[in-house]
Amino acid sequence: MEPWTIIVSIWLSTWCMLMWRTYSVSIRMIGKEPEGHYIIKYKVMHFIVYALGMFVMTPFIWQVTFLEEARRKWVIAYVNGILGKKK
Repeated sequence: MEPWTIIVSIWLSTWCMLMWRTYSVSIRMIGKEPEGHYIIKYKVMHFIVYALGMFVMTPFIWQVTFLEEARRKWVIAYVNGILGKKK
């Protein structure tokens, strides 16, 4: 097997796991806030943008896939950022 095949398969599988573990939680948290009504209204567009962004960032945020604390921090930071909230 060639090295690029292994790299691509790791990248894609990690991306799928990131999407599975973070998107549903973040969309649920966004839906609970009144500021998130545009995100909920345009769910498909949000999913496309989120998926493309995560695809590019996958090699840099792989910890979010495997570590629960990193995932929790990522989702909270993402939701606060998308809603324009400051800590």
